[in-house]
Amino acid sequence: MAAEGSLPRLDFSCEGKKMMDMRTLGMTIMAGLALSVGLVGCGNLIEDCDPEFDEDCACTLDDDPGVDVTDDCINGETEDQEFCTCTIAGDLLDDDDDDATCGDGVCGDDESCAVDCGDSPSFRFVMVEDLTRNPSGDFPGADVDAISLIKRDGDELFAASLSSDTDVDCAGNRACDPSALLGPPDAIRGGKCFGGQLSQVDASTFTALNGGFAVVQFSDRSRDAKVENGDRLRVYEIGATQCGAFDDDPYRVSVSVSDDLGSFVEVGTGGRGVITIPVTGL
Repeated sequence: MAAEGSLPRLDFSCEGKKMMDMRTLGMTIMAGLALSVGLVGCGNLIEDCDPEFDEDCACTLDDDPGVDVTDDCINGETEDQEFCTCTIAGDLLDDDDDDATCGDGVCGDDESCAVDCGDSPSFRFVMVEDLTRNPSGDFPGADVDAISLIKRDGDELFAASLSSDTDVDCAGNRACDPSALLGPPDAIRGGKCFGGQLSQVDASTFTALNGGFAVVQFSDRSRDAKVENGDRLRVYEIGATQCGAFDDDPYRVSVSVSDDLGSFVEVGTGGRGVITIPVTGL
């Protein structure tokens, strides 16, 4: 026992060192376990998924999270050998973060909460919807050659990709391939339809919507194209006004931040040849 008022004596014997080593080892193991539990908890925030089997599974490019590659991301890589990641929608938030706000760094690039964060949502999707009543004939409904986005600087970008939600009925429709409306116009050339040879209609150069709709994007590998106020949307329609043949059929043009069919906002209507709709109010 130490004398009253003196400091306790440290035990530097072999037995004392062993006890100290055991305590240090125990504390190290406990700290390691706590760190492992923490890392597992964090890892659960983001869970990989397979869009072929998992509902609400979405894939984006690692270098550009705004580009949807759900249909092209296999084993973490696209056909173009770009790295991609697939996650279940909502995995970025756990149950304790339901009340998180933009200030908590939650919203990020998620378009669905961009408005709540005080940011302007990015409109990248355009829908052209046929409004024809009782479409009929070999090319029923609005016949669309091309769709373009004209930026404020005058640059005209043509539809580069289709949403999987695009719906065009092929029943009795000779021009039901929606991919025909991608890219620059090829049915209308030099202001003339089919090179002025209306008796030689090439059904592969346009899409007859037949009461359906097409949803497109204008982004490609070189540019992330957004629809913004001050831009213009142009629809190249084949009809009586433009070609002196066929029918002028009505259609509606809408935009959205996603291809969710319930999220589109109408910006204008058309139905008389090539029309240009100014974009406002977004």
